[in-house]
Amino acid sequence: MASKLKPLPLIPSCLYFGIPTAMLLLATRTAMPFLVIKTGILPVVSWFCAGGMLVFLPIFTAAIIAHHTEGGELSIADITGRLRIHPMNRRIGCGHWEGSSRSSPPMALSCPSHTGSQRFRTALSP
Repeated sequence: MASKLKPLPLIPSCLYFGIPTAMLLLATRTAMPFLVIKTGILPVVSWFCAGGMLVFLPIFTAAIIAHHTEGGELSIADITGRLRIHPMNRRIGCGHWEGSSRSSPPMALSCPSHTGSQRFRTALSP
C-alpha cells in the first residue's frame, strides 16, 4: 500500500500543516480562556475540549477524507490500517515501557494507580 502513495507537493503540505497550526492557536488563545472563564473548568479540561473539537477532530476527519480520495475504502479496518491505529495493550498502558530499562513510567505519564502520581496529586491539592 505504501508504494502507491505519492509525495505531497509543497503548497498542499503547507496548507495541511498551516491550517491546523492556526486552529491550535485559536484553541489555545481564544477557546481555552473562554471555557475557563465562562464555565470555571480546569485549564487542562478546557485544553481537551478546545483542542479536541477545534484541532484533533478536524485533523482526523481530514485524514479520513484524504484516505478516501486516495482510493481507500471507508471501512474501519482499512482506515485504522492506513492511519496505523492499533489497540493499546496492558504492557504499554501502565507499569512497563517497552525498550526501556525503567520499571515504571515517568511521573507525568503514570497511570492513576501509580503511587508517584498519588504523591504528585497530594502535593498539588490545597
